[in-house]
Amino acid sequence: MGQGADAAIVQADHAMYRTLTKESIPEIRTLLDGRGITTENNWAGVRYHVVGRAL
Repeated sequence: MGQGADAAIVQADHAMYRTLTKESIPEIRTLLDGRGITTENNWAGVRYHVVGRAL
């Protein structure tokens, strides 16, 4: 990835997205995972939401 972003939305179930971390997206502040494929531990310090999971 490499480019900075305030927020990212994961909406595809690609293997590459399963291993994303906050270091993969510089300056990331919010991640919305619409597929439930990311790992919460990889997003410490980032607003992390997974569609279908309680906030």
